[in-house]
Amino acid sequence: MKVILPLTLVLLLFATVSFSQTTYYVDLPPTGNDSNVGSLNSPWATVQHAISNVASGDIIIINSGRYSGTVNVNKTLTLVGAGDGDNQLTELSGTIAISSSDVTLETLTLSNTGSSLVVGGSNATVQNCIIDGTVRINSGGSGLTLTQNDFTTTGTAVNNTTNNAVDATYNWWSSNAVGDITTSITETIASVDYSPWLNLDTDTDISTNGFQPDLSSVSIDGDSPGGDDLQAAFDALSPGDTLRLVETGIGNPYNSLIVNGFIGQKRITISTPSGDQPTVNDIDIINDTIKISGNLRIAQSLDLFAGGFMRTLGNSQVTLGSAVTTVDENGGRMRGNFTIEPRNVGTADIDILGVNIQSGTDDIGNVTISRINDTNGIVNSNGSESFAITWEIDVETDPANGRTVEFSWWPESDNNRTGDVQIWRLDDVSGEWIVMTDAVTVTTSPTNVRTVTVGTIRNFSPWTVSDVSQPLPVVLTDFTARLERPSVRLEWATASETNSEFFSIERSTDGLSFEEVGRNQAAGESSDIRNYRYVDEGVANRLTGTLYYRLRMVDFDESYEYSNTVAVPLSTNNDLRLRADAKQGTVQMFTEHLPVGQYWIQVSDMAGNILAESPMKTTEDISTFSLPLNTPASGVYLLRCIGTRNLYIQKFRIE
Repeated sequence: MKVILPLTLVLLLFATVSFSQTTYYVDLPPTGNDSNVGSLNSPWATVQHAISNVASGDIIIINSGRYSGTVNVNKTLTLVGAGDGDNQLTELSGTIAISSSDVTLETLTLSNTGSSLVVGGSNATVQNCIIDGTVRINSGGSGLTLTQNDFTTTGTAVNNTTNNAVDATYNWWSSNAVGDITTSITETIASVDYSPWLNLDTDTDISTNGFQPDLSSVSIDGDSPGGDDLQAAFDALSPGDTLRLVETGIGNPYNSLIVNGFIGQKRITISTPSGDQPTVNDIDIINDTIKISGNLRIAQSLDLFAGGFMRTLGNSQVTLGSAVTTVDENGGRMRGNFTIEPRNVGTADIDILGVNIQSGTDDIGNVTISRINDTNGIVNSNGSESFAITWEIDVETDPANGRTVEFSWWPESDNNRTGDVQIWRLDDVSGEWIVMTDAVTVTTSPTNVRTVTVGTIRNFSPWTVSDVSQPLPVVLTDFTARLERPSVRLEWATASETNSEFFSIERSTDGLSFEEVGRNQAAGESSDIRNYRYVDEGVANRLTGTLYYRLRMVDFDESYEYSNTVAVPLSTNNDLRLRADAKQGTVQMFTEHLPVGQYWIQVSDMAGNILAESPMKTTEDISTFSLPLNTPASGVYLLRCIGTRNLYIQKFRIE
C-alpha cells in the first residue's frame, strides 16, 4: 500500500531537485488558444497541444470545462484539473493514453464510458479523479497507483491485462460491498489490490476540483491481493473513525491488531457487514477504547492493558475462539455481548467472562458461556430489575453431583450498590426465574471485582444477580391475541407472580394511544404456571383495520409494567377478494372478512369512468356479492367498497 503525498508537497519536493520544472495552462476558447504561449494569462486551448509543447517534468494546469479528443501522455508530466467559483469540473471526455513513465493525473473527470484511461507506462499515479469508464493496464504498464478516486462506472472499473500488480487502495467503487468491487475488477494475470476502500462516496470539499474522499470510514478485506493490511489501515485512521472488516475466506483470518492509546487515543469503531463474522487472530488494547458494531470473532487472544476497553454496540457480539482460554480484565474492561465457542471442559474447571466453574467428578463435556454486561443484560419485570449483567451457561451434560460456580462482575454492572445479593436462574422448562440463593454476601477484591459463590449447581441456563430488596416478581411467559370473528381472544401465562394485583387489558387502533377495555384478577403470589384469557367481544363488528393489545401488570403497591404489544389485523385490502367473469359480465366479491354493515360498491376503469355501482349489505350469513358489469373490454379496473367508517380499493383484471 503506497502513501500518496499531497500535490503541493510533491511539487515542493520535486522543485528541490529540478529547477527546470515549468507550469503551463490550458483553458477553453475563447480564453484558450493554441497560438498562445501557455501561460496563466495566455493559456493554450487543447490538452494534446500542451503536451506536445512542454518538457518532461513539467506541470499542466487544465481549467474547468469539457475537453474532447484522445489525449496521449508520452512524457513525464503532471496533469491537474483546476477551477474556481461554482464551476469545479475539468472533464476529459476522450480516452487518456499514458505511454511514458512517472505520469500523474489529479483532480480530473475522465468521462469516456468505454476506456477512460489506458496505461502503458510505468509508475503512473491517478488520484482524486472521477472515473466513468474503465482503467485498462496494457503491456508496459507497471507500478500503477489508483487512489482516492471515485469510480462511477457500472461495468468494469479496472482491467489489468499485465503481470504487474496494481495499487488501487482508498477508492470509492460505487458500492462498499466487496462482491460488487471484485466484480468490477478484471485480472488477467496479476492482481489489483483494492483494500482498504472507502465506505462512502462523500466529496468532503465540493469547492475543490476533483474528488475529495471521506477517509474517516474505510473497509478492508484480508482476501485482497495486497494481503492483510489491518494494522496499517487502523494506524492511518483518525480519532472517531470507522474501520469495516469484511469476512475473509475460511482459514484466512486477519492477523494481530495492536491499539496503543499512549501513542494517541483514537476510540475507533470496528464494524462488520450484516451476516459477516470476520476473524482477527489477536487484539491488544492499551489505554484506548475499541467499539464493535456487528459480529466479530477473535481466534487466539484478547488482551486489555492500562485501561484498555472493548465494548459492543446494540445487538453486536464478540465471539472468543476456543484458543482464547482467559481474558485478564484487571487491566481493562469488556462491556456488552461476549460469548465463547464451545470448548471441552470435562471434569476440569473453566474461568472466563466472569464465570468460574470449578472442577468436579462429573464430565460436563463441551461448555459455552455468554455474558451481557450492559443495559441489555438487565432482567426487568414489574418495576424490579436485576443488575446489568446476565450469563448464559450451556453444558453438554448436566453434572449429577453438581459444580461450584463463582460469578464475578465489575461495579458498573451493579451501579456501585452495596449489600447482599440473590442469584437467579431461568428455568428452561417452565420459563420461570428461580432464586438459587438467599441473601449472599458479595466479596470485593483489591481490584474491585465483585464475586459470589453458588454451590452444587446441577442445571445450567441463563443466570443473573439482583438486590435482595428487588427480587424478580413476575415472569410473563406468553402473550397472544387472535381474531375469532367477530371477537378477539387474548391469552397469556405467567411462570411466577409476587405481589401482583391485576392485569389491565389495553387496546389501541393506532399502536400509540391505548385505552383499558377490561381487567383480570392476578394470582398475587404464585410459583406455578398460571394461564389467563380475555375475549374482546364483538370488536370486529365495531372497528376495522388493525388493533393493538398490551397488558399492564399492576402490583398491590400500584407499581406496574407493560407487556409487549401484539397486533391483530381485522381487515385489509387483501380481505377484498374478487373474481371477474368476462363471459357472464360480472365481478364477484367474497365478503366474509368485512365488518357487518352497509356499503356502496363502485367499479371504474383506470381513467375514472364509472362502469357500475350498487348498494351492498353484509351479514354473518352472506359471504358473496355479485355486481353486473356493462360488457367491459379487457383491461385493468378498480373496485371501491365504501363503508360508513372504511374504504377498500382493489384492482382486478378482465381478460
